[in-house]
Amino acid sequence: MIFSRLSTVDILVSVQQVCRQWWSICMDPLLWRTINMCDLGIRNSVDYKLEKMCRRAIDRSCGQLEDISIEYFGTDDLLKYIIDSGCYKLRRPRLVQCFYEISDKGLCEMAEKGCHKLRRLRLVQCLNQISDKGLCKMAEKLPLLEELEITLCLNVSSIALEAIGRGCPLLKSLKFNYNRNNTGEEFAIAQNMSNLRHLQLVPSNFNNSGSRAILNGCPHLEYLDLHECDIVEVEGWTIKRSRKHKTAGRNWLGLPNDLTLMIFSRLSTVDILASVQRVCRQWWSICMDPLMWRTINMCDLGIRNSVDYKLEKMCRHAIDRSCGQLEDISIEYFGTDDLLRYIIDSGCYKLRRLRLVQCFYEISDEGLCEMAEKLSLLEELDIILCPYVSSIALEVIGRSCPLLKSFKFNNDGGNKEAFAIAQNMSNLRHLQLVDNYFDNSGLSAILDGCPHLESLDLRIWTTKPLMRCRKHETAEINWLDLSNDLTLMIFSRLGTFDILTSVQQVCRQWRSICMDPLMWRTINMCDIGMYNSLHYNLWQMCCHAIDRSCGHLEDISIEYFGTDCLLKYIIDSMLILYRQCKLRRLRLIQCFYTIFDEGLCEIAQKLPLLEELEITLCKHVSCVALEAIGQGCPLLKSLKFNHNDYSFHNEDAFAIAQNMPNLRHLQLVKNYCLDNNGVSAILDGCRFLESLDLRWCDKVNLEGRLRKMCDERLEDFIEPNTPEGFPGYKFGKLCNADWYDDLEYTYIFRKEMCHHITENESQDNSELSEEDEDVEEVITDWDEIYDIGEYSEAFEILTSARFMAKNLHGSAHVAHHQYVQYSDLKFSGI
Repeated sequence: MIFSRLSTVDILVSVQQVCRQWWSICMDPLLWRTINMCDLGIRNSVDYKLEKMCRRAIDRSCGQLEDISIEYFGTDDLLKYIIDSGCYKLRRPRLVQCFYEISDKGLCEMAEKGCHKLRRLRLVQCLNQISDKGLCKMAEKLPLLEELEITLCLNVSSIALEAIGRGCPLLKSLKFNYNRNNTGEEFAIAQNMSNLRHLQLVPSNFNNSGSRAILNGCPHLEYLDLHECDIVEVEGWTIKRSRKHKTAGRNWLGLPNDLTLMIFSRLSTVDILASVQRVCRQWWSICMDPLMWRTINMCDLGIRNSVDYKLEKMCRHAIDRSCGQLEDISIEYFGTDDLLRYIIDSGCYKLRRLRLVQCFYEISDEGLCEMAEKLSLLEELDIILCPYVSSIALEVIGRSCPLLKSFKFNNDGGNKEAFAIAQNMSNLRHLQLVDNYFDNSGLSAILDGCPHLESLDLRIWTTKPLMRCRKHETAEINWLDLSNDLTLMIFSRLGTFDILTSVQQVCRQWRSICMDPLMWRTINMCDIGMYNSLHYNLWQMCCHAIDRSCGHLEDISIEYFGTDCLLKYIIDSMLILYRQCKLRRLRLIQCFYTIFDEGLCEIAQKLPLLEELEITLCKHVSCVALEAIGQGCPLLKSLKFNHNDYSFHNEDAFAIAQNMPNLRHLQLVKNYCLDNNGVSAILDGCRFLESLDLRWCDKVNLEGRLRKMCDERLEDFIEPNTPEGFPGYKFGKLCNADWYDDLEYTYIFRKEMCHHITENESQDNSELSEEDEDVEEVITDWDEIYDIGEYSEAFEILTSARFMAKNLHGSAHVAHHQYVQYSDLKFSGI
């Protein structure tokens, strides 16, 4: 909503570049229902490629565009582009100062190709390119047009106005300004636009007969602008008719009394007494209602009004009208002790707010003390620039007004006033002491005597520097006092990388929370960035997070570093403690050349509870893996298989159709081998499919029966020709995977990690083959944490734990806990 108030240029040039979250918001088609590229100035129109920016904004709207404003750079080609982009919902186009680039051809084409629902059209400074011929053709196609402006279009005459009047029966507003052929337009308007409400003709050369024709022909006219029309003489019959039209506006007397009273309550007391109540009897009777005078505001009137009006007399009159219902009164300049006495004598004991501003020498301690004793419900009190008010009055006010929550005392007070406040106003929440000269002892007394104080204003207080305000500052929340459950819930919203590298290092309490297995039901290692993926051993971090989950892992997302070995490690770590893997969601993103069919086929048989699977930019995954996944994961509901280059023809589609009948959601982005036969097979094989995303599948051509099936059976369908800016997929503009150097980016894992996940679990570590012993080790900052001998010892513990779990089912938890505890001690660098 905030971004929608900015111009299109500001969003494209600045806003969307702030962060990823703002960029994703700027990709929402709803943000681009309105495109405003006006009021940019000549300089910006030259510095920026505005037409290119406008086309980009049109693409992002995804056909939702309703209102577009174009200045300087509009052309016929741009109008054609708007229609070709499917923006048939366009209601309000504005074409300003497009000079010679917008012509009859562009307007007619726009009207004919789908903008028949147009409601507002502005043509400003299009000069000679817009003519009667184009406007006449356009008017026939725009039956819903309600607002039209034609300014500085020099070839438009009364002929076009006649056609517009006949073709646009709902036209309510017309601006026809600064046009050369302004002869006879008044009669064309009068005869053909009887429903007009607003009319602007600047300048025009018709006389009183023309204005008389307009007034007769447009009986509903509410607004008429004829400035710079020197020939028209507004007198006699014309002025009588114009007055008649003025009364056609809203009748304010028809409003209900409650609504009128609410409107009057927003006016000052002086305005009501001096003006409003004199308008009519109905308004005078409303102004006599006591509920109208629960609030009396006689501030901000200025010195002149305070002299011209008898303000004290007006204030007494308002108090009388309140009939004891007064709750809030503000007095400036004219307050006196007698006026305060009059308020109490009138029975206004319900007063909750009192403001005395700049009453100087007329308000004294005596008057305030007498009044305070009767105001037991007072909650807010302002005493500003009343120099005769001292600590004596403050003491009485504090004792007599126990509900006082807010106090402003902006006088030249000292420590006496501070002590009076501290000793008698213990329930204060807000205190303002501007331009007072008490010292630290007075301030200390206030802080000690007002324990509930929330705000303190000491502006223009220069006696001594503050010494004790830190006591109140320490009232901020201590995050360590939060319950562990709440802290765990907060941490669960962070990424795994942030928890391992930062959060758990804050304190022991947070580290113990980060050791809770429930914390690791979800492991998200996506969106870490290329820099972190090169400078940290993400593979080892992920393994450590998996170990901490103690078999409770349900959702894991991996980007860049996924391998077949890691997938096997995930499954084996969970099967140590449980006979069944609990994993429900698996995301493999941009793993390019390190995930293969063999690895996915092996784990698919062990994931019976898997419901969501995403495989994006994994170049060595084909239909073979999809078949195994479909057979091994009967509960699979959502599949995303994007950017696949490894299959031929429709192999992926047939594998999905034959093995995944329970799919609800399917995304196949940039599947270059998919064609109509594959889509048809998917629709026939996946009978429960609700959403299908086929973006940029170039060989798919939806026509005939296939189009009908998609429209009837799918609740959400994204077509192949969808623009790249459409939300829901962030890899639309990703470079080709050729930039990815497999040799530079592949993690070379330790021989122990690769060994302990092989099928031959009983093989001893000392019997490793010579080939494995020759594996080159890449030492990174994370690898240096592990000593080779120590890690081998950890591996032996894991092997023994697996053996115990296999033979002693009752001790499985103990065995696995033994390894996790040891690895945590060795993982001290995390």
